[in-house]
Amino acid sequence: MSDPLALYIHVPFCVKKCGYCDFYSIEDHTPKNDYVSGLITELRLRAQGLKESMDPRVTSIYFGGGTPSVLDLDHLGSILDEISCHFHITPDTEITLEVNPGTVDPNYLHGLRQMGINRLSIGVQSFDDNKLRFLDRIHTGKQALDCYEQAVGAGFDNIGIDLIYAVPGERPWEWQQDLNRAADLSPAHLSCYMLMVEPGTLLNASVVNGSVDPPPPESRCAMFTSTSIFLKGCRYEHYEISNFARSHSLRSRHNTHYWKRLPYMGFGAGAHSFDGSTRSWNPNDVYQYIDDLGQQVLPASEEETLTTDQVLLELIMLGLRTCEGIDIRQFNRFSAAPFEKKFEKIIRQLKEKGWCRVTPETLALTLEGQSFLNPVLEMFAKRI
Repeated sequence: MSDPLALYIHVPFCVKKCGYCDFYSIEDHTPKNDYVSGLITELRLRAQGLKESMDPRVTSIYFGGGTPSVLDLDHLGSILDEISCHFHITPDTEITLEVNPGTVDPNYLHGLRQMGINRLSIGVQSFDDNKLRFLDRIHTGKQALDCYEQAVGAGFDNIGIDLIYAVPGERPWEWQQDLNRAADLSPAHLSCYMLMVEPGTLLNASVVNGSVDPPPPESRCAMFTSTSIFLKGCRYEHYEISNFARSHSLRSRHNTHYWKRLPYMGFGAGAHSFDGSTRSWNPNDVYQYIDDLGQQVLPASEEETLTTDQVLLELIMLGLRTCEGIDIRQFNRFSAAPFEKKFEKIIRQLKEKGWCRVTPETLALTLEGQSFLNPVLEMFAKRI
């Protein structure tokens, strides 16, 4: 039997577009009802065409965005009902909704829990109001704290908090204050993302015109290292380069599915899918998405069947991000040359620097090696 599926539902609506974000979203909420109708139609049509080789069991459902918490409870309930008509959801299925402070209240959170959503990912980003303003967030630090407490009060015991660091002008002690506040809440999961300057964003334009100066690489590396050391001291497992969990069972099952290259289906404008060999994605156009599915026609998705070299590069890129590291036996199933022979010189260099741990089955980066992830990836990529 094939691996169970993970389902991703993209909700491309935001109250306000953040200047650093390059995910597809719009601020116009008028098409929400029609968009949800389109999602339900896409779920039905694609489930009908599900390959017989694909397992209809679902290990994870993830509502991402955008801001999924701008949808009404009725919207979310109808989407989950449609999923249950075509896929096998079990009591163990992880169902996550991304929630932004300032878009929810206790009644909404209670409604989410009652409909079966069992995990929240709260987009806190920071508890500092000045930092939140720089990031174009709509909430305050107090609203972030209130949102977490209200989620606990609604019965959620699997809550993740997202934080962003290495913001221009941010000093190490200021980032440490965010970490302290998050750790005091003791959430099941923490995602700590280094702020990246993505092409096409307002932040990128500010960096290009010189009005914003990102922190130097050595400062970013120091903040990354201190984050890992501090959270490990708080008994969090640093299981992926940006992610920390209270225990193995509280890791993000959905994201782990991605990192292991297991099959997933994405629904909605801009959503991506992967069947084990081919990646496909819907266009980034809410209005065209609604028009197509209003005519009972699937969006004209693009696709790419991965070459062997692309598979090998993905196995390295994704493996090096995790604490388990590269699965050498899996790599060797795709590679003409054994991993140890193909990368013999690189492995020796990494070991001499103290940047990796190697066993017959895996190669994983040490904390210092993770600090230099991009240069390490470049070393491997040049040999593929």
